[in-house]
Amino acid sequence: MYKRRAYSQREQDYSLELRNKLEEAEKMLLKIGPCRERSLALTKLDEALLWANVAIAEAGVADYAQ
Repeated sequence: MYKRRAYSQREQDYSLELRNKLEEAEKMLLKIGPCRERSLALTKLDEALLWANVAIAEAGVADYAQ
């Protein structure tokens, strides 16, 4: 599987920022009435956070110009 390693402070901060953004999206989705599509969208947000954290652990956070 994936090698475990401790996040640097920068990576921890970045992971937390990602989580906050996805929680903001979750709040928006929760305003939509209950339906299968909303449930799928919420599941995909959870999945996105999981894979983003795996990517941070695997490759780190780079300084790319935005």
